[in-house]
Order: sequence, then C-alpha cells, then structure tokens
Amino acid sequence: GGSTDGDSVGTQPQQSPRQRIIVATGCLPIRVDSDKKTFELAEGGVNRALRTLKEVELVGYVDAPYADWKWIKEELKKINWHPVFLPKEVGDVYYQDFSNNLLYSVFHYMPLPMHSAENMSDAFHCYMVANKEIANVIANLWRPGDLVWVHDYPLLLVPNLLRKEKPSMRIGFFLHIPFPSSEIYRILPVRRKLLDGVLGADLVGFHIHEYARHFESSCVRVLGVQSKPNKIVRGNDHCQIMTCPIGINPQRFLDALKTKQVQNIVRQLQSDYKGRKVLLGFDRFDHIKGIPHKLYAIERFLKENPSWIGKVVLLQIASAWNKKAPKSDEYQELIRQTHEIVGRINGRFGTLSSMPIHYLQQSVSFLQLVALYRVADALVISSIRDGMNLVAHEYVACQHGKHGVLILSEFTGAAKSLGAGSLQVNPWNVQSFGSTLRYALEMPAAERERLHKYAYRYVMEHTTRHWAKTFLRTLRSLSPRHHDLDADKSKPERLNYQQVATAFRLARHRVIITGLQGTLVPDEAANKKDRLRRTPSYQTTLHQISEKVKKLISKLAEDPNTTVIVVSNATREVLSSN
Repeated sequence: GGSTDGDSVGTQPQQSPRQRIIVATGCLPIRVDSDKKTFELAEGGVNRALRTLKEVELVGYVDAPYADWKWIKEELKKINWHPVFLPKEVGDVYYQDFSNNLLYSVFHYMPLPMHSAENMSDAFHCYMVANKEIANVIANLWRPGDLVWVHDYPLLLVPNLLRKEKPSMRIGFFLHIPFPSSEIYRILPVRRKLLDGVLGADLVGFHIHEYARHFESSCVRVLGVQSKPNKIVRGNDHCQIMTCPIGINPQRFLDALKTKQVQNIVRQLQSDYKGRKVLLGFDRFDHIKGIPHKLYAIERFLKENPSWIGKVVLLQIASAWNKKAPKSDEYQELIRQTHEIVGRINGRFGTLSSMPIHYLQQSVSFLQLVALYRVADALVISSIRDGMNLVAHEYVACQHGKHGVLILSEFTGAAKSLGAGSLQVNPWNVQSFGSTLRYALEMPAAERERLHKYAYRYVMEHTTRHWAKTFLRTLRSLSPRHHDLDADKSKPERLNYQQVATAFRLARHRVIITGLQGTLVPDEAANKKDRLRRTPSYQTTLHQISEKVKKLISKLAEDPNTTVIVVSNATREVLSSN
C-alpha cells in the first residue's frame, strides 16, 4: 500500500478536516516474537510504503497464538494498526491454503491441483470468514469522509461486504499480482463470488493494462455485465478500472549507498570477484520466479562461449517467503531440481579457484542487498509470471552513475514500465536467453548508459508516493457510484433522424449496418422460447422481411457509394429465401 496527503481533485461533499485512509491488507506486515513479547516490521515494497502514510488506520490479519492477542492489540493500537485474529485452523486455511496456494497459483497461470478443487468449499468458507471479520473491523472504524483502500488477493470479498454495510463508503481496491486471462480465471469454482466481491469497490487498480483488460473480460464472460472503457457497468451501478504501476522509494537506496557499511561491503565484494563480471539474481524462492530457467540459460551461455568460463559469476540469492511452503512436495521438488542444476553447472564449468554459480538459499540484510545491487554488472530476472517485480527498480536506483544492465523477463509487469531501459527475454527460450547474457556482458558503455538513463528517470519519477497519490486522487475525484448512471443513461440514445439524413447526403462513401431481428423485422415476432426453435421453415417465417423494407434496402444498395450490411443469426439459406 501507500498513500498521500495530497489535495483531492474535483467537486465532492465537504470532507472532515482530518480525512483518514483506512488501509486493509491480507496480513499485517509484522513478525511476532511471543517469547520477548515484541514484534518487528516486515520488509517488502508495499509494507515499507505503509509506514509513510499519514492519517492512516491499518487493518489486517495477524497470525499469533491466542495468549498473545491482548498485548499485540494494545501495542499496535498505539500506531493506529488494528489486528484481526482468527482461530489457527481458520487463519491457516484462509491465508496459506486458499490465498497463497490456491488463488496465488491460478492468478499466476499455474494449474489448479485436483485436491485443491476437491476441498474448495471448505477452504472458501474460511476465506469468507476472514474477509467478513476484516470488513467488520473496517466498518466499525469508518466515519463519513474516510477513504477505504483494500489491497490484494486475500481480500477479494471485502469491497462488496463493505458496500452492503455502508453504501456511501468510498472504496478502492488494488491487485498487486497479475489478473489472469478469463480462460484461466474461469476454472475457479468460486469465480462469480470473487468478482462480485471486487466490484463492490468504486475504483479497482492494476499494475498494467493487460491485467485490467483480463479483469474486464472475466467480468463480462463470467457475470454477463457490460464493459465500457475503463468501467464495468451493472444496471445503475458501476465500477471504475484504472492502471497505476507501483514503484519504490529510490531515495532509501541512494542514501544507503552513501553509508560506510555499504561501501565496506562493496569493497569486499569487489575484492572477492576481482577480474570477473558479476551477474546477480535476487528472487523469492517460488515457482513463478523462474530460477531454473535462469540456470539453464547460464549453462547454455557457458557451453556456447567457453572463453567466458572463469570470467563471469552468477550470484543467485533465493529467500523463502511462505512458512508452510518448505513442507509442500512441489517446493521440495523445486529445491531438488535447482540444487541439481547448480551442481551440474559448477561441476562442469568450475575450476579449483572459481565456480560459475554462487547459490545462497537464505535472506540477506538490506545493506548487503544494496551492496550487491551496486557491485553487479547485470541483474537477471527470469520470472515466468510476475505482477510487477520491484527488484528491477531497486537495482536501477543502485546503479546510478555505474550503468549496470537490467535483463528482464517479458512476463513481468516491470517489463511494461522499464522495457525501453532493459534487455527483455523469454525465459522459455533458453538459446536466446543465453545470447542475451553474452550481449549484456559485452555491451558498449554508450549503450549501457542509454538504457540506464531511461530506466533511472522512470524509477525516480514513478515512486511509491507517486503511485499512491495517483490512485487516491482518482478515488477521491469519482462521482458517487450509485448516482453516476441513471436508468435512462444506461440505454442507447434515440436516433436523431435529421442528423443521420444530413450526414448521409454529405458523405461521399457510406456504410449502413443494421440488425435483422428487432430492427428490420419486428421483435414481437418471436418470444424467448420461439428463438430457440431452429427448424428451417420456422426460421424462414421468423425472419420474413416485408416488401416495403425490401424495396428500401434494395434502393440503398443500388447506390454505388453505399454499402449495406444486414446482421443476423439466421443461416444464409434462410436469408436467401427472403
């Protein structure tokens, strides 16, 4: 999340002098230490942004034993954070099983395992309970004039729950992961309920246009609603859609580069890898990050460019993100596969003094990460699907004045923003990926500088603060959702015959497109049941055009500068017989 205290835009009811922003997140960004009765704030781009908000009430689930609930609530209340506690059996299923395993997988184009589909109703019940609990806390906190900003896939039902409780509430929702193609999304058994939940918001935000388009398409195909440019319409109700890519706080990284601690780590790393080019991979250890794809590309590169053996090293850091993940069979298989590839490459291309891949499956401190970003000659991101990937932005910020190369998978949201300042790769095309690695290492300084300048300018302008200001300004400026479209506006305007006749006379070339049933033939000729009958004789009767209409159509078609197109669901044989 993120926010701003910037001015609102457009005319609106008088706001309270201290307008608050109630931010809801699937899980509060804290790590609890039950023994010491303390907690620390978790890292992450969105989590860090939450700390900079003004006049904010933060609501979210906290995974903690019952005995800790009281002191956690009291401590967090001091900073206007409101924890939502759930029984462990409900909380685990809500956050880990349904949100992070099931929804996360489908939204990242990974197949839905049959055992997940089998337990869907029980898992969804826990998800619904959690969403209701969080929505209740928000509703009790809210007062007229407050904005509500709901974040991400663990809270897809919250907007509509709030809308039913507080119809006048101004609600925004932002999805931080990809929204999949409607062909993928449709496999979810609870597809309608999730979309209904999101459409309770006044404004729904996505990182890139592709995700917004997929969301609109899913709403149309699953719910049968109407889609207008950047808007979903259901009768008199509507939901605005916007594209608003998130960024980072680059100043935090630029300041860290000036510290003695980082400079000492940089000198040590430069000494350790002296005479070698450094490729960096920094990923959460997850199927979607494409770490094996990156390793296969390195292997192909070294195989086809033996002169680079001993002169390049990949530092691959993979940090765990899901407490339950190490227990899953898929996670263990990914570990085994990754270790096997690393061992094979090092065994084949390593020497007594150097190994081509240094692989660490552990977390690193912020200062160590900044130093690694600074030392690396290129950053390699090979995600097979990624909502945004802010690691790319962080690397660009740390390369100011050094011009390292950003190698970016085309399947990341960041590729749409930083594409002109990076080398894009398809992780599945190992040969091309390997060739791109070579080009990055041998790229002329002038080309590196050109790419970096574009990326750096984008990162400095499109910050977390810019993202939050843009979204919240748009949310504030929207007209009240239930009064923007009245019943008459939802219907097409009546045709102005005089304007059409004038335009027809003035036009040099004309195309007339008209429907058959309900336009040239009265719609009363068939009710809904009759339309389902498909016998040729009945169809012929149904689409019978009067002689008067036939003459008018023929007269128009005789004009060499006029083309007449009649649209119908009837067969060519039926139309020919008329």
